[in-house]
Amino acid sequence: MKTISTPPSPHIGNLLKTFFRTRRTRKAVLARLMMRKASAISKFQKKESIQIYILWELSHHLQHNFFADLASQLPAEFTSNVPINNSKEEEIARLSEENKLLKAQLETLKQVLGATQKNR
Repeated sequence: MKTISTPPSPHIGNLLKTFFRTRRTRKAVLARLMMRKASAISKFQKKESIQIYILWELSHHLQHNFFADLASQLPAEFTSNVPINNSKEEEIARLSEENKLLKAQLETLKQVLGATQKNR
């Protein structure tokens, strides 16, 4: 049996720190929204890991999916229970069929117009 080594997990504090810096997040305002002390928000930035509930809470207050950020760091071949969003593929297929139909109608119209002009 092959042993699989687990790569180190992403540093959540660095993830938050980067988000706060790029989005210019005011930690004092976030702390008030979360009903926590501002020092708690600063501590989150230093921790390698935090409780899922806290990350969930941060995601909701900041309207940012930190879980998707983490999931994107996992290999693509990993499974998930998230339903596959085929809406784009379905729309492309629908538009492709519509395009074929319109091309056929255009060809028919050209033939009719060509036959009409020949008869004049």
